Amino acid sequence: MDSSNPWNLARSHSGLVSVGTHSLFLSVAGPPREALKPVVLVEAGIADCSNAWPALVRLVSQFARIYTYDRAGWGRSSSIDTSTGPRSATAIANEFSALLRAAGVAGPYILLGHSYGGILVRELFALKPHDCVGLVFVDAVMEDDLKIDWPYPAMHGMLGSLNIFEVTGLVKRTKLTPEEWEAFEQGEHQPRNGESSAAEFAALRQTGEDLEAKRQLQNCALEDRPVSVIRAHREMDWQRVYEAGLKEGNGTEEQRKILGDFLKIMGDICRENQTKLLKLSRKSRMVEVPDCGHQVNQERPDVVADEIQWMMESYVG
Repeated sequence: MDSSNPWNLARSHSGLVSVGTHSLFLSVAGPPREALKPVVLVEAGIADCSNAWPALVRLVSQFARIYTYDRAGWGRSSSIDTSTGPRSATAIANEFSALLRAAGVAGPYILLGHSYGGILVRELFALKPHDCVGLVFVDAVMEDDLKIDWPYPAMHGMLGSLNIFEVTGLVKRTKLTPEEWEAFEQGEHQPRNGESSAAEFAALRQTGEDLEAKRQLQNCALEDRPVSVIRAHREMDWQRVYEAGLKEGNGTEEQRKILGDFLKIMGDICRENQTKLLKLSRKSRMVEVPDCGHQVNQERPDVVADEIQWMMESYVG
């Protein structure tokens, strides 16, 4: 291990790292790296970046080294090249791997994915199966979710001009400091976010097919390495949007019906698909987080930190 590399030794460090064609923002916090001790790598969902994770970093950095980063097109990283077309999970995982190589951050890794990040960390695992010692899924999606026609247009129609963070109550429940919350909100409203989201959404169907072809679930890909599935209730957030939209008179009659009907089955869909992730390992468990919306990393970072601690304690180098 390079004794002068701040990515491995500084208690906190952040900056842009070149991966050849562009640069990605990387941040780390925690005790100096020890040989063979796992570090935590965080992958955010679509429309989120490292600005969503300070509350978890605060907790985890007390006992483990934790890395967050911004994908190309998000946060403080370079913009995406729109001429290359859709941004598949495989391409994103390759960029993350290149980032780790450029920063000199070797395994073993505990991979943590929130929402769509759950797909992305599984693609990173496919690239580095021997470096991964555990997976944490935080209200994550999986390949079967990508086959579903989620009624986003109806949901956005019901939201209208309302602030989604106020409607869902995240602004009151977040464990971010006021300064961190301001940075998070600024990151959520960057002009290029629409373009970046569109590029990732455009690849979802192909991403799902690519991941399904790897047969990770059928092959128990992690064998006896631990897998934690943190199940929150993103359907609660959608329900709050639906109710607030009705109160404000938002949405067309068709949008109200579409979203109302979907909410009757959404919870069952989310639970069923997240339960399938348990097949990735013979040592897997699900943790239910009642009364918590999709942003578990902000609302209940303690639950996520506990699952990382479990993996650290389970690891035998």
